[in-house]
Amino acid sequence: MESILAVLSIATFATLTPGPNNFIVMQAASKQGSTSALTMIAGIISGNIALSFVVWLGLSATIESLPWLLNIVTLVGSGYLVYVGGKMIVEELKEKSLYQTNNDAKKEENKTRNSMHFSFNGVFLFQFVNPKALLLVSTLSAELGRVYLPQLALAILLTIISSVSFVFLCIWAWLGHAFSHHLKQRNIRLVFNIIMGLLLMLPAAFLLFKTLILLKTF
Repeated sequence: MESILAVLSIATFATLTPGPNNFIVMQAASKQGSTSALTMIAGIISGNIALSFVVWLGLSATIESLPWLLNIVTLVGSGYLVYVGGKMIVEELKEKSLYQTNNDAKKEENKTRNSMHFSFNGVFLFQFVNPKALLLVSTLSAELGRVYLPQLALAILLTIISSVSFVFLCIWAWLGHAFSHHLKQRNIRLVFNIIMGLLLMLPAAFLLFKTLILLKTF
């Protein structure tokens, strides 16, 4: 029981605190609405479930024996976030006035819907190169596997990952939805999207730089 509470606490803190998945869901809710946010949440949870199976089958042991593999995963994941965050900022700075005519408004609305930076498949696959998700699932799997039989440990892990992720990602989606009406103002939308891009890009850039330095030392 103590292990379950410990795992639940770790999962809650990791999901509640800011991270790539949180910002992806928040951006989807603020720009495309609740349906898109739920799609992102479904992709994230499905990806974490699949990742949990892979870790359970021995990925964590492989990483322990081949530490450079985690560095490669970190490079791919952080590099992808730098690209996405930078793309968000560049596209936002290139945009012209949001509402000039009714036709422009419709074009802008279609552009916003069509320029979505993530899809279900995208966020699903991203979990496999998301260092935060990989380390979280590996840590929780190891803790539960220390106390419970493998099949029971996996069932508990999947239950906690799914339920906790759904609850707190929904909270982040609500925050994005609550802020969405402010985004009709061009200046607020400009600042918001640049900040969201930086929140994705800067931590990932630091992680990317740190990992590159580590690889050079080998």
